Amino acid sequence: MFERRSDSDPEALRALGSSKKLAVNMEKLQSLPQAKFKPLVEYLTGIQSQRGENHSLVFVRSNELDLIASLAGESEEGVLAGFEELGVVMSTN
Repeated sequence: MFERRSDSDPEALRALGSSKKLAVNMEKLQSLPQAKFKPLVEYLTGIQSQRGENHSLVFVRSNELDLIASLAGESEEGVLAGFEELGVVMSTN
């Protein structure tokens, strides 16, 4: 069972960081004005399509988080912090 929240939750984010799983609110991410997020949106939309998911959250798995971090030239913690800063990480507790 999980709870959806409208705002990012720093405590939940810390817990997610230890398990390397997170939920990203695609509606919020897609609404960001910067073009630099387009490749991330396309990648996460591709994940949703492969899984046959059709809702506003995409659940990022450990290996996908590793890939996103690698492509961004960041650590996983840096990617999580960036998602938190953007307000697109949702709690999955």
